[in-house]
Amino acid sequence: MYKFLKDEDGVGTVMALFWFILCAGIVGLSVDATNAWRHKERLQLSADIAAHAGILEVLDGKSDAQVRASAKASALGNMPNQDYGRVINTDLKDIILSNYDPSTKTLAAGGTVNAVTVQLHRDAVVDNPVGTFLLGFAGFSDWEIKKYGTSIVNEFGLCPRYEGIWAHGMISMSNQNIINQDHCVHSQDFVKMPQHNTWKSDSYLGMPNLGLCEEKCLNSENTGVERAKHEIN
Repeated sequence: MYKFLKDEDGVGTVMALFWFILCAGIVGLSVDATNAWRHKERLQLSADIAAHAGILEVLDGKSDAQVRASAKASALGNMPNQDYGRVINTDLKDIILSNYDPSTKTLAAGGTVNAVTVQLHRDAVVDNPVGTFLLGFAGFSDWEIKKYGTSIVNEFGLCPRYEGIWAHGMISMSNQNIINQDHCVHSQDFVKMPQHNTWKSDSYLGMPNLGLCEEKCLNSENTGVERAKHEIN
């Protein structure tokens, strides 16, 4: 018995098995989480694009049915059922037409339709959650994901109906540009701008945090920028 208790044969195998299980769990979490993130991003982008497709039909004076049909076609064009499974429950519940009030920044049913919201699912509602792989062995069989995209018709603050560049992410400009009258350059992140650009009267530069602009938002660096710059979100 004493000899058996002192015997260390096979210890390496036990440790190797322990580390294998631990590594498999970490890899499984990474793979499944990455897969869920990929589907979440796909749903969000497809919902945003579908809402934009719908609002274009609103601007064109189309009927509610035509607006929903266009939004649905866009969503299914980006996430076809044969590749992603069902992502829309019903047109009326997942493609919502509403009225946007710019004074309160709220959406409400009724009134003139000037907003389109598209909701896309990978969840139990459409019987199509995102399945897991290795996490399934731990009893976590699927992810439930739901994303919304909304497009509205609304004039943008200081730049109503202006031409220009509009971006969610960073805009990186070169130098020697001339931004003419009635043109906007707006980023919801940051406008990266070197020197020697000229901002004409009634042109606009917008970003949520002008502090990021630093000395580049001085007329000594970019002519006319001090009048054009606005801290807007």
